[in-house]
Amino acid sequence: LLGGAKQVVEKMNGVIPNSAKVLQSIKGIGPYTAGAIASIAFGEKAPIVDGNVTRVLSRMRCLGGSVTVAAHKNLVWE
Repeated sequence: LLGGAKQVVEKMNGVIPNSAKVLQSIKGIGPYTAGAIASIAFGEKAPIVDGNVTRVLSRMRCLGGSVTVAAHKNLVWE
């Protein structure tokens, strides 16, 4: 958190980016957190995929395999 805050201050002039894509460039912010920040703070329609969403979408789309495998997670995020 501290590293990300320093990055925003030093490289972004203290301005928090307003898009999920750019938020992910900040140290410590991954896709889930970036999506949450962008959608709640800036009104961006950004995906937020957690374990429950992954399981539900996997069942709805009949995706086989383990939901813990990176390739499976990436498919659900797409």
